[in-house]
Amino acid sequence: MELRDLLGEDYREGMTAEEIATALSNKNFVNKETFDKTASDLAKVKKDMKTNEGTLTERLEAQRQQIEQLTVKANRQEAASILAGNGMTKEAYETFLDGIVTTDAEQTTSVATAIAAAFKAYGEATANKVKGELAAGVKAPSQAPAETAMTKEAFGKLTFAEQVQFKNDNPTEYAALFPKA
Repeated sequence: MELRDLLGEDYREGMTAEEIATALSNKNFVNKETFDKTASDLAKVKKDMKTNEGTLTERLEAQRQQIEQLTVKANRQEAASILAGNGMTKEAYETFLDGIVTTDAEQTTSVATAIAAAFKAYGEATANKVKGELAAGVKAPSQAPAETAMTKEAFGKLTFAEQVQFKNDNPTEYAALFPKA
């Protein structure tokens, strides 16, 4: 430290030793013990602030992670609700649910809704296909009254193709008309 800094306003160029001593005697300097204690207290406060700052940062990060986990959990429940509401079983959607859930609620809902719509459309298409296949296998009811039984005379009037058709379609009636000897 230079003399100019030490004396401050009292400093003048070319001061004598007596003038410097007088100027110094008028100054209120801190004794060494007080200075050391103050410096130690200041260092402790700085250390505590740094520790608290680190703790605060850690707390904020923990809270951020907790908020993120809660958001993902809420989004997961919403996606599951959408999928279940469209007829998908829990066993079916649990296999991929974690893959579509994010912290973005809008994106999660959008993806879940699209998957649910595709699942529903696929289910309806499959049901319609099965119904069509079942309907194709059902024969239309015969126009002839059910009480009219085939006689040998009526059978004899049929064409050969019609006789074969009758035999294939009605094996019990055919056997009754022409029992095996």
